[in-house]
Amino acid sequence: MWLDGLYMAEPFYAEYIRTFEPDASCEDILTQFRLTDTHLKDAKTHLLYHGWDESRTCFWADKETGRSLSFWGRSMGWYACALVDVLDYLNDGGAREELIRMVRDLAEAVTNVQSVKTSVWYQVCDKENQYGNYPEASCSCMFTYFLAKAVRKGYIGRKYFQNAKRAFYGLIREFIEVDEQAFLNLKGTVYVSGLGGDPFRDGSYEYYISEPKQVNNLLGIGAFLMACSELEYAAEDENIQF
Repeated sequence: MWLDGLYMAEPFYAEYIRTFEPDASCEDILTQFRLTDTHLKDAKTHLLYHGWDESRTCFWADKETGRSLSFWGRSMGWYACALVDVLDYLNDGGAREELIRMVRDLAEAVTNVQSVKTSVWYQVCDKENQYGNYPEASCSCMFTYFLAKAVRKGYIGRKYFQNAKRAFYGLIREFIEVDEQAFLNLKGTVYVSGLGGDPFRDGSYEYYISEPKQVNNLLGIGAFLMACSELEYAAEDENIQF
């Protein structure tokens, strides 16, 4: 199981059910989040590992836990977006409370590793000061979106909007640049990170920081637009001070 895979399926799956099969169960969707919560979440920090192998046979998997080795920012960003987007379509009270509990756990976890210096998040989230690590645009935009939307929807306390607000200004400082033609560009998005293959993608810290960064990578631009849109919604909410 890859953490980022939850965004690739579950929000669409939930919207499809509510649109075309409104009486159908969302249990399959909940199962994916429960498996993630059980097998990928670190008990101490509540950060989530990038991958889990039930068989413990993949070379990147810990032989005891089956987990990969690191907390990759963008995989947690995808997961964060999936949580708050799926909740738009879940009507069952018990299921909603279960996912909202996951939202609250994640909000606390990601704000604990939000950089005091830059106000954004790093490629390997829990190792800001380790050699070679760097502020990463796509996960920073996704966490900004997640926090702002979760506050607006009432899933987490309003104190977290200050984290989203700090992060937004951090995005502008760290990642937005103006070129010689006066065009805006988004820098600092890691091109790709995965698990598996031979001999690469072993899930180590050294692997994640070795992947190249790009300017105007669409994964970063899309997440930036999502963050800006959600903050604009929040700015229009009379109960939220932007």
